Amino acid sequence: MSGKVQNMSDEAQAQDVTKQDAAEEVAFREDMASIYCPKFSRGRKKNKVGGHALLLKTLSQYITMREMAERFLPNTVLEVGARCGHVGYALNRGNPGLLYLGVDAWRTKSATEAAFLAHAKSMLSEQEVKHVLLHFNLDRVKEIAGGGCDLVVLTGYTGKRAAHLELAKNIAPIIIADWYHKYPDPVDAFCTANSVTPEIINSADYDPGGSCDEVSYAIIDLS
Repeated sequence: MSGKVQNMSDEAQAQDVTKQDAAEEVAFREDMASIYCPKFSRGRKKNKVGGHALLLKTLSQYITMREMAERFLPNTVLEVGARCGHVGYALNRGNPGLLYLGVDAWRTKSATEAAFLAHAKSMLSEQEVKHVLLHFNLDRVKEIAGGGCDLVVLTGYTGKRAAHLELAKNIAPIIIADWYHKYPDPVDAFCTANSVTPEIINSADYDPGGSCDEVSYAIIDLS
């Protein structure tokens, strides 16, 4: 009985840490919006969505990615769309000691993108996450991940999503991609072409407290 109580206590503590992590990430992103995108920031406040909606979405990513790392126990992860680095941090929470390869099109002339990259470097370093951050270059990514990865995470929708799926296919047996079910997604065509049925998960399934905004992911198992 005492073991069960301890496990429940550990899980509650992990949830509290996750929420704190997400809140800090939201504070950073809100700060970036107020500095570099004041019109966007004012619009958010006017529409009363503000930090709360962003907190729920960010929290859902933290919880889900941590759970995915606990489930698949990857030693090496490649994320395309690393942005601020918080997915890498959450993955390391679920499987400490993994190697996180984060790539994104951080534009060197954009103050916002430079801030995102600096934030990723700082957060991952402070939390002692083994990591390599790269400006996206297909050949460079292939070179770095040439030995293969255990998991590829595709975050954010881009016009190059189909190409990213093909890249991931040649790197890792498991792909996790944001699932955009409101309109046709290259994930559908990719899974059909590879005779795979994706497992669709909802972030709310990993948050028994019901505090998360609902974000869906497609798990594509090519193993």
